[in-house]
Amino acid sequence: MSAARLVIVLLLILAVAVAYNPQAREQAVESWEKIRPVVAEITDSLYVAVRNLITGNASGDGTEETPVPAPGTNFERIVTMSSSSAS
Repeated sequence: MSAARLVIVLLLILAVAVAYNPQAREQAVESWEKIRPVVAEITDSLYVAVRNLITGNASGDGTEETPVPAPGTNFERIVTMSSSSAS
């Protein structure tokens, strides 16, 4: 509990320093622009991990398979879905 309080206090001090110091504000904005893609990738990966944990393993659903057409054929791709819970 005290570690969480320490982190919160440090974040508040950092926020005050950034708010009142233009150079610190500019440096914080530049740093955020550099790390924003990494943060987005981490949150996307975390979302996928949590979703797969809740819904189950998505590797067996077959939605990523691409059909291999025979040579010389011209067809439109038809996507069908089957549900094991359909009654």
